[in-house]
Amino acid sequence: MESEGITSPEPGSSKSQIVGRARFFVLGTVVVSAGIAAAIYFHFSRPTSTTLDQSAALKDDLDAAAQSAEQASGRQPAVKGSIPTRRTLPGDPSAERAPLRPASVASEQALGRLAQMVDGKPLSAEQAEAVKLDLQRLVADGGAAIPAIRRFMEQNNDLSLDEVKGGSRVGYGTLRSALFDVLRQIGGVDGQAALAGILMTTADPAEIGLLAHHLEDLAPGEHRQDILTAARETLSQVGDSKATTDVAPLFQILQSYGDTSAVADLQKSLPQWKYYSLMALAGLPGGQGVPTLVEQSKQLGPGGKVQNMFATQMLVQLAPQYPDASAALLDQVKAGQIPDPGWRRIGEALAGDQYQFSKDPTADPAALLSTPAIKTFHMGNSHESFYSLPLDTSNADTELEARRALVDKLLEATTSPAAVAALQQAKARLSSGN
Repeated sequence: MESEGITSPEPGSSKSQIVGRARFFVLGTVVVSAGIAAAIYFHFSRPTSTTLDQSAALKDDLDAAAQSAEQASGRQPAVKGSIPTRRTLPGDPSAERAPLRPASVASEQALGRLAQMVDGKPLSAEQAEAVKLDLQRLVADGGAAIPAIRRFMEQNNDLSLDEVKGGSRVGYGTLRSALFDVLRQIGGVDGQAALAGILMTTADPAEIGLLAHHLEDLAPGEHRQDILTAARETLSQVGDSKATTDVAPLFQILQSYGDTSAVADLQKSLPQWKYYSLMALAGLPGGQGVPTLVEQSKQLGPGGKVQNMFATQMLVQLAPQYPDASAALLDQVKAGQIPDPGWRRIGEALAGDQYQFSKDPTADPAALLSTPAIKTFHMGNSHESFYSLPLDTSNADTELEARRALVDKLLEATTSPAAVAALQQAKARLSSGN
């Protein structure tokens, strides 16, 4: 049986990065992403980078693994990319729901210019301004621009707009993400129908996360079933194809919009995307994921020790809020099932690192990465990428008190020197608010 560990990259190896399109999802993502994207995907090639893997033994080397990563050496050239699809456009229900007028000449010309921006070279400042002007023309044309936008979408191609190192002068990572926002700004029945139609066809997790965000913004709750269907179908498609696509935005959708049936989806995904599944389970409203997290944390490895420490970490994050999670954690401690190296990770979960997806697929990855003490993680085998932030203590007196009380209960339940040291350190950090 395997136990999980946190290990630093081998000397000379490339630093772990969360690579994705700037339109995430991030975290998005997605969160994220993704999130998210961020979903957004996240462009996590920055402040810290950690590789998580399933090594033969749990190693207590989180600090060594969290290394500084260099900023991107340069932008990727503008290229066309093929967008994976789930369904064919002739079945697009938006055509029936919202009959469209012919596109205006101005919109056709603007889309034509935008589609011809592919030259393999970075955009100049003048070109970036021209792109923004054409996007503004499309928004001004309103519903008359939608047929031209839909025809571009039917080609299932995209264009990178990341024309400068460190960000985009245009404000969007890709042309498709820019056009999504154009449709959001147009809004109304036509704008919603066009976004919903794209949601029905795309199998790009980052796009699904971004479309979900826009549709929820325009019509809260109205498209949630379609959003969940898109996430589930795409997750199945990616899983069957063994693709290396970052599916973080899909897990963030299941976490944010799913009902009780989302638990079954996440349980099914555990073998292939363990970290995303566990994080999403921990984020389900009302503690719906706690029973599955308890079940996962009870899996024991050699010597009767916890095998899935990440599941236990998720329980730790929930324990101050949910009695079932707290009781399960205390049972593990009393039974001596926590390995000594795992105690440091429990201490960090109590007073430090809080693992999460990006909450907003439209968020700027650079802004997220500027957060002090952020740590980014990449699971190489399953292509899972996520991050952790320090516990927010700015306005959480009740939560801090609950965490300190939990630390005291854990101290009463163990005599392990490793446990006592980690818990005392966590208690000191919780008391100081740092």
